[in-house]
Amino acid sequence: MKKPFAFGILLAALILIVSCSAQTPEPQSVRHVILWTLSDTLTPQQKQQLIATTAADIAELPTLIPGVISMDIYYEGRLESSNCDFMFDFRFRDEQALQTFTTHPAHLAAAAKLKPYITGRACLDMRE
Repeated sequence: MKKPFAFGILLAALILIVSCSAQTPEPQSVRHVILWTLSDTLTPQQKQQLIATTAADIAELPTLIPGVISMDIYYEGRLESSNCDFMFDFRFRDEQALQTFTTHPAHLAAAAKLKPYITGRACLDMRE
């Protein structure tokens, strides 16, 4: 009579352990959206060239920095109603990957090329 009872307790404990381990939250991916405004001292052609060069520099970063899931750059088709010049939209594996990205030498080098021409920056970081 004691064996079925012990087996039932063991089975219940096993189910509890499995269900608890299945509920362990996984890290959430993070989105990093940045809107940039360039100096009005640049001509429209200079702005386009600077944006294209920056886009090319930034496009290499996912291959150099771990944890980048995706990256999109928006600058073509900008309407006159816009109050910024271009946008980067990154997705990272988790917050740690975003932190790695922000301090990575390749990211800092790309940002340094752009920094002298920036008059405005807005950033939104969010969990997905």
